[in-house]
Amino acid sequence: MARDFRAAYPSAARSHERTGTCAPSLPQCRPEPFLWKEVLSTGMCSKHYAKAHKFSPGAMTFCCGSKHPLIIAFSVLDRKEAPQVLLNMLLSRFARLPRFLIYDFSCGAFRVALGKLAWLLLDCTVVSDRFHIFNHLCSDAFDPRSYAKLDGVD
Repeated sequence: MARDFRAAYPSAARSHERTGTCAPSLPQCRPEPFLWKEVLSTGMCSKHYAKAHKFSPGAMTFCCGSKHPLIIAFSVLDRKEAPQVLLNMLLSRFARLPRFLIYDFSCGAFRVALGKLAWLLLDCTVVSDRFHIFNHLCSDAFDPRSYAKLDGVD
């Protein structure tokens, strides 16, 4: 897929200095679905993200959730963290989508994906991690305790 992407988009930036993304073992295989200026409403949850302008940009890390966790990529944020950053990385770098996507703001990621990338949700279940679920009580569907396959998973 990465070779096909490079053939279709020969001028796509590849250097982490230009893209802000460092994923050494994950070459880009699809274009990013969201433009960096594109802002989508993610709805409201009990966290009240609309008032969270006090947070500064940082980096979003992507980890392998196994017994031996490993950081496999990171993306430097040019604005505050948003589900679009997560979905851009997931779709542009992962040829095979995960069965479970565990993200602290799962309800926001779900809403953004549903609006533009509904096909992604056919095989990928989006849930919050156990630490953040108490801020996102909008649906039991985002609670990892609702899925037997996630029992005992950290």
